[in-house]
Amino acid sequence: VNTGALLQSYQNPAPEVNGLFGMSVAALGTNLLIGAPQNDVDTLVDAGKAYVFSTSSGTPMATHLAPTPVTNAHFGYGVGALGTDLLVVQVKLPSEAYRIDSATGTVTATYTQPSPQDGKWGNFIKPVGAHVAVGDQELGKVFLFAATSGAFERVLAQHDEIDALNATR
Repeated sequence: VNTGALLQSYQNPAPEVNGLFGMSVAALGTNLLIGAPQNDVDTLVDAGKAYVFSTSSGTPMATHLAPTPVTNAHFGYGVGALGTDLLVVQVKLPSEAYRIDSATGTVTATYTQPSPQDGKWGNFIKPVGAHVAVGDQELGKVFLFAATSGAFERVLAQHDEIDALNATR
């Protein structure tokens, strides 16, 4: 019987005011991937971090940074998992997301927002078959990429859905 009792809590290994630890969370096998998009990296304000935690002990197992951390990049804004690989979004223009090998920390694919524009790019990142979908809630778009190569494939926009519905009437 599920009682709703707290099973585990997770603390930011590098706590700071407004670090936004836990803004994004994803299951990574039996572990947990937690984004902290406004954690500083050395002197780089709001560069962002992503942490892997053990779900059995609640302890941090790994800290991941953007390949090239920069100020206000917000790495960790969105997180997801593809098998044992991490999917982590960085929102600074040009906005990018990364597929990171969890064993080595190596970036194996980069997903770059085509025609960068302001919005909320990266509010979610999810695997979809052989693809990775990255959402932009503000612009009402989903960007689809090849999971392995990182190649941009297409954008799905709200108007696409509306046009499709109108065509069936």
